[in-house]
Amino acid sequence: MKKFNKEVRVSVDADQIGQYLLSLTNQSANAEAFIEAVVGYGIHKDTIGGIFMSALTANSPETKFVIGDECISTERLYVYNPVTEQSEYQDMGLCKIINVNVYAEDQYEVEYTRMTKANGMQRNTEWVNANKLTLIVNF
Repeated sequence: MKKFNKEVRVSVDADQIGQYLLSLTNQSANAEAFIEAVVGYGIHKDTIGGIFMSALTANSPETKFVIGDECISTERLYVYNPVTEQSEYQDMGLCKIINVNVYAEDQYEVEYTRMTKANGMQRNTEWVNANKLTLIVNF
């Protein structure tokens, strides 16, 4: 199996993670290629610590929001401003969670509206990281 020779955030050697995952599978070449792809991608995206801890503790990642939640997003978008009649960067603002993928870097697909010069208000969807969302609490 390929040696990664890198250490991840949880202070576990990436090669040890690969060896641990390999011990859970059959010893085929396909298993090694798969594990190298998972560990390599996890190192690249800096998510290998969470993946490995989930595997060790048999826990799935948790979500902060559920489908249907309304949030305020600080995701920056290039939108048309009718006051200045120019496009500019603004926060997404009000949005609604329409899909969740706990394994993605941007875990939440949201629906929002934005102003366009040609079409006026337009509905869009975009995947957003949980760190850029704040739940709107309705009383």
